[in-house]
Amino acid sequence: MRNIAWMVSLASYLTLLSVLVLWNALIEPPEKIPRVLPILALGLPLLMVLRGLLHARRRSCQLSTLLALVYFSLGLIDIAGGALLYGWLQTIAATLWFVSLLVYLKQTANKVV
Repeated sequence: MRNIAWMVSLASYLTLLSVLVLWNALIEPPEKIPRVLPILALGLPLLMVLRGLLHARRRSCQLSTLLALVYFSLGLIDIAGGALLYGWLQTIAATLWFVSLLVYLKQTANKVV
């Protein structure tokens, strides 16, 4: 079960990252600013925890739960702003990422690092 929660968290993490990059680069790029600015602003925090997530490090997983809450909030802001599909995809991916990380952290709580 621990491996399943970790794999689900990685899958939802990669889904969130790909939605952010594809939406801001190809589907609906910003008109007044360069495409790279929103991609960097939204993608760099995700890339900072990638190595730790790939190695299933608890500290990176704990930090990732906080990041998931930020992206959940950004998804709700996008939904309120009118970008429904983008906001729902972001919110669902962030929620799945958050919940699966909590399950993984709960299951590995007794493990001494």
